[in-house]
Amino acid sequence: IPARLLDPKAKSRSRLHYRVALNEMAAWGPDAWAILADEDGFLTEGTGSNFFIVKDGALLTPEPRNILRGVTRHAVLDLAAELALPARETNLELYDALTADEAFFTSTPFCLMPATRFNGRPVGDGAVGPLYRRLADALSESVGVDFIAQAKRYAAAGSAGSTA
Repeated sequence: IPARLLDPKAKSRSRLHYRVALNEMAAWGPDAWAILADEDGFLTEGTGSNFFIVKDGALLTPEPRNILRGVTRHAVLDLAAELALPARETNLELYDALTADEAFFTSTPFCLMPATRFNGRPVGDGAVGPLYRRLADALSESVGVDFIAQAKRYAAAGSAGSTA
């Protein structure tokens, strides 16, 4: 849906294009996440997350004009500045994601989530990358919670049938 019709800066889960994207991703399997594009074909965001890639050591994320400017996205950009990591907001094309060294999503509920595959192909070498790990460690320290360990505990509890 073009930004001129539905402002992406308005946080709302009542978006038909989110549902359509999620339905299309179901064919890719349960671990697939959708990334939306704007009317010019530039990548924008996930259905409840922001998207980053790492290319040649630089952290890249879509320009804020067609995305919801997430809190965790902002925190990651601030951390990148503190860590003296080159970062910029730019138009991202599909090719950029397909040739990225690393990719990840940000969102308040899960903080950072690495993406090791894109359109069925490995991102970089197919493993979680060093810049992601550096940012994840810095974010965990910043908020005082090891969110990766927390997610692993939650996943283990869920797989054991626990609701705790």
